Amino acid sequence: MNPILRFLFPGSTHQGLLGEFSFRRAIVPTVLFVVIVGIFYHFSGKGPALGLLVKLWAAFSMAYLLLTSLSLWQGKNPRWYYVLFTASLGVTVGGGLAALVAALEQPGNTISWQLMAREWITGSAFSAFFIFLSLGTSIVRNNEQRKAKQREQVLQAQVRALTAQIEPHFLMNTLANLRYLMRKDVEQAQVMLDHMADFFQGALSRARATKADLGQELDLVKSYLQIMQIRMGNKLQWSINVPTELLSNPFPSLMLQTLVENAVTHGIAPMESTGEVKIMSERRNGNILLTVSDNGVGISQNLESPLGIGLENTRARLNGFFQGRARLAVQSNHSGTTATITVPE
Repeated sequence: MNPILRFLFPGSTHQGLLGEFSFRRAIVPTVLFVVIVGIFYHFSGKGPALGLLVKLWAAFSMAYLLLTSLSLWQGKNPRWYYVLFTASLGVTVGGGLAALVAALEQPGNTISWQLMAREWITGSAFSAFFIFLSLGTSIVRNNEQRKAKQREQVLQAQVRALTAQIEPHFLMNTLANLRYLMRKDVEQAQVMLDHMADFFQGALSRARATKADLGQELDLVKSYLQIMQIRMGNKLQWSINVPTELLSNPFPSLMLQTLVENAVTHGIAPMESTGEVKIMSERRNGNILLTVSDNGVGISQNLESPLGIGLENTRARLNGFFQGRARLAVQSNHSGTTATITVPE
């Protein structure tokens, strides 16, 4: 954005109860007010409409000025009783200022106390409505930001916990297999070592972030499947069919890895014959469908089992990441398991 436009229309981070109150944010409304007053004065002179406009603006400006001063003194999120006292004081004084403007409109004439009280009530009510509307909006927005931050912290904790679960047992089993290969097939051991380096480099980078894109997650999964194929030999076959244009779509870290590991560990490993894991993705009705399927022995979705708990955690992460607009469906029987993630495009 042009620097001049940034100055005239400053963005607000909306942090804190007084995030809406600043002198910079008042520049453009003040200029517009002066222009509107000039237009009214040019076409209708000192009419009732112009007087009403000035009185209401004076009432609101006093409360806004006091709250902005409070934000400069105590910061954007002062104690609530400071805000309540300052807002009430600003509304009260602003109403008085509106009544004073009404008195100045009739120089030399005596204005009744009833008329002054009516002008004070009108100005105070107008100021109170917009001031407390702004404060209420800030409270709602701050609550939303706090909840979003809490969701992000939960997601980060889940990713770190998931990484901690993946690495130890997978590392120990793979190292044991690598030690065996070093004695029997050094060339194959070197291939496995390269895949291990790629996998753990990717897993560690995912542990520091809550999100990645689908292409990064597929790279991690490829390294995992290549390692497992060396460990399991011809017992494991796998394929990935994902359109290139979908690779840049955002995706939760390590979620695809979790589903693929479930397919290999719980579906293929118990089989006596060769098993296959397929990963596919497509667009459908404005959504992206990502499917992980295997032709293994099937899995238990009992919510009390570790695997069932893991699937529920995956659903929770998915809902948090896409704010309830995604879902995970799992179908499993004796001929295999299909896990389908549906996310908005």
